[in-house]
Amino acid sequence: MHELSRPSSIRVGAWIRFAGQARAVLAVSARSVRMTDRGGPPREVPPADLLSDEEFEVLGSRVRMPLPPESLLEELPERVREKALWWEEHILEVLHGVGPGADVDAVPRPEYDPARRSLTARELAKAGELTRSGHRAGMSTVGNLRRRYQAEGLLGLVDRRQLRGKPRPE
Repeated sequence: MHELSRPSSIRVGAWIRFAGQARAVLAVSARSVRMTDRGGPPREVPPADLLSDEEFEVLGSRVRMPLPPESLLEELPERVREKALWWEEHILEVLHGVGPGADVDAVPRPEYDPARRSLTARELAKAGELTRSGHRAGMSTVGNLRRRYQAEGLLGLVDRRQLRGKPRPE
């Protein structure tokens, strides 16, 4: 018999296995969990039904942070916006082991596996990878950008030096 427990990461953005399918969690309340599979219509189920499913498991959370209001993104120069999106791909690999475009069943590369490597070790690995590929990025840069991304989302990855002297959007 499947024992009921309270998984710590049933939250918006998490991937779960329910009824034999991987589904993204869209909303969570005391009465229901709203989820979808890839391309399927959203489905709502009571948390008790979800937790009593023999195949239920939390697969992970590989979702990007919400985008800032469109007007703020539009105000950024294209090169600054593209660089922030480039960094987002790398920061998400540090956080989750795989990038945002990876399949839900994708296996992290060993140096980015959150189950085997500490966050500090993953930041160090990313700094080394970027440096070897010609991008100067120290571990402190990767760590600072990771913390800013977690706090501010995509705008936390904007290189503010590129914006000096530009009027702030109201």
